[in-house]
Amino acid sequence: MSPDPASQGEDFAAQIRGAENSIARGKEAESRAEAGKKPPLEWKNFLYGALIFVSFFTIYRNLPEFAATSFTQKPLRYGSYDTDKNADLCISNLWAIAAALRSGARLPAFTCPASGVAYIAGRNAVRCPNPSLHGAIKLYADKKNIIPFLQK
Repeated sequence: MSPDPASQGEDFAAQIRGAENSIARGKEAESRAEAGKKPPLEWKNFLYGALIFVSFFTIYRNLPEFAATSFTQKPLRYGSYDTDKNADLCISNLWAIAAALRSGARLPAFTCPASGVAYIAGRNAVRCPNPSLHGAIKLYADKKNIIPFLQK
């Protein structure tokens, strides 16, 4: 026997209603899942960017100090002073004593080549006992700047 066309239509209508109901339930579940999602992580991206900026800024600010400690300093002369052999030896001795002072090592026992008197060493500086014998007013080197300073 063949099925009744009227009952087939009712069965088909029930299947369509069932499909519509499952689609509606799926959409409802999707909307609940979207509502439960966390908001976009824009604030985290902002924090990462701020951290990178602060890091680069810190490196940029400390770059001169880093560069200064990376290279050895050599004696500098500003202007053209006419110095004799004893003054040059005195400057050389001050250079060695100031380097030892800066590193915290034991200070070498040098004497001024012009007067034969030991250099005057303090906690943070070392100076020539008689700068006038070299034709200078001041002749010293300190812990902060180990380059000897000569003032005429």
